[in-house]
Amino acid sequence: MGYMKTDHLYYALHHAGTLPKKNVPLLILLHGYGSNEADMLGLGPYFDEREVNCVSVRAPFQLDTGGFAWFDIERLPDKIRFDYDQAMKSLILLNELVRVLKIEFESERVIIAGFSQGATMAMASGFKTPKDYSGIVALSGLCSKQMFPADPTLLTGLPVFVSHGIQDEVIPIQQARDSKNLLSSLPVALDYFEYEMQHTISSECLSQLQNWIFEKLEA
Repeated sequence: MGYMKTDHLYYALHHAGTLPKKNVPLLILLHGYGSNEADMLGLGPYFDEREVNCVSVRAPFQLDTGGFAWFDIERLPDKIRFDYDQAMKSLILLNELVRVLKIEFESERVIIAGFSQGATMAMASGFKTPKDYSGIVALSGLCSKQMFPADPTLLTGLPVFVSHGIQDEVIPIQQARDSKNLLSSLPVALDYFEYEMQHTISSECLSQLQNWIFEKLEA
């Protein structure tokens, strides 16, 4: 694992060999609120059986607790609200980084995957620049209409994997189901899954995700 930085966002690279390969698929990982790039990089070994470069990105806003966030949040009794201004600033930085990484690794097939707040960013990035991606993964996150492009037909056929825990204590399952309804109004190729888990990634979810990613990268 090597730690690197760009002029905008820090990221960490997982690769099984001594040097990352060029012209192979790229998996971009986005962590959740209060975490950092090392958290999602733990998914890297699950993709070593194929030639896939895994890059985990650190969010730009540092919290007093020492972790990082893509945007501020407000927890209400029945839902979570976002700071959309901060989210847009993060989105600009993220999309700039994706362009740099695609050139650096000469990758034509890219999947962006996020957990919790990172899932929201993954969807926002994918909906902003759908031509950059072969698929979007949203693990235990939320979608909102503010992410939608002015022309939804640009998303036609875009593969989207969404998962959520029925016992999620951070983002209630009903909010995930509301997000599913929103996504179902778009012309994306949506695969939605619920698991008997809390705000985490269960082994069942991870196994299904692994198969889904390999399938989309080979399509």
